[in-house]
Amino acid sequence: MRRGKMSVQNVPWELLLLSLLSKEDMYGSQMSKEIKSISEGKLSILMGSMYPILYRLSDNGCVEFYEKAIGRRLTVVYYHITDKGRDRLNDLMNEFREQVSIVGKFIDI
Repeated sequence: MRRGKMSVQNVPWELLLLSLLSKEDMYGSQMSKEIKSISEGKLSILMGSMYPILYRLSDNGCVEFYEKAIGRRLTVVYYHITDKGRDRLNDLMNEFREQVSIVGKFIDI
């Protein structure tokens, strides 16, 4: 049985990122750490892969971002899910559940 990391191309990243943001506003590296932590190290996303997804979600009105000063010189960009993003998350969750249900029918054969 294979117990390593999951294949990243099969991961519904948009669903995972929106799900994290539905709990609280987060900054990029925080989301990356949460993904790794929750998946017990089986999933990880590179910043260079995550930001294009966040930018696309922002362009589509699903996510907004704002800057927060940390100390005198450091600024951190936080991401916030919008109402449209919550609707998108619900759609993605329903699609994912349907896919799992269909695949489950084949597994039960």
